[in-house]
Amino acid sequence: MSAGLLVPKRQAVCESLENYMLSLTTEVSRYTTRSALIRAIHTMSQGQITAIQDFPWWAMNRKAMLGLRSLLYAANLQPAAIRRSLTAVRRLLHELQLLGGIGADTLAEIRSVPLPSITGGPANGRVLETAEIQAVFAVAAEEPSPVRERDHAILATLSCGLRRKEACDLDLEHINFQEQTILVHGKGHKNRTVYMIPGVERLLQKYIALRGLRPGQLLHSSNITKARLTPNTR
Repeated sequence: MSAGLLVPKRQAVCESLENYMLSLTTEVSRYTTRSALIRAIHTMSQGQITAIQDFPWWAMNRKAMLGLRSLLYAANLQPAAIRRSLTAVRRLLHELQLLGGIGADTLAEIRSVPLPSITGGPANGRVLETAEIQAVFAVAAEEPSPVRERDHAILATLSCGLRRKEACDLDLEHINFQEQTILVHGKGHKNRTVYMIPGVERLLQKYIALRGLRPGQLLHSSNITKARLTPNTR
């Protein structure tokens, strides 16, 4: 494919992304959607592509969507996080199809890839609404320092798809700011690498500036220099 053909395609992607963001009604929903798309491109490109508009969305097809879903499951993410990323990709590709970036048949095949179910059976949790997410951050912001920074760091790690225990088990050495990754020790002694979504690095850096650079557990209780944080800490 010649470089001359790539320009209009990339322009179509940029316009599709802009239209998608304009269709969302709050800043939080735009933030979470961008985060979901970034998780998708990090997964598909193995961290080689970091900007949504730089990904070749026009090359997506059903096989690629199935591959993305499989990789997200392999990363041991929660079904709700997987569903958010797949839904965001579908919505972006819908905007791209309206601009002629992909065919209607291709989009229909992509949409045929099932989304993870997050219903049925006894629920252990649910996806927070955007207003609830805003409220949680607002409550944390009212805490005195250093609890405020610690709580924001906790919320930052959870927003990357970590479970409570996984966040509590993080060590400082698991945070890689250069690669924008977090090494997670998950269930069944399975390790995985997750990518930081926008805003996470800033919150973690602010917390670590108070915590210090000593090795060991990243998150501590209200006294950030001593007691360990556990999933049951209140």
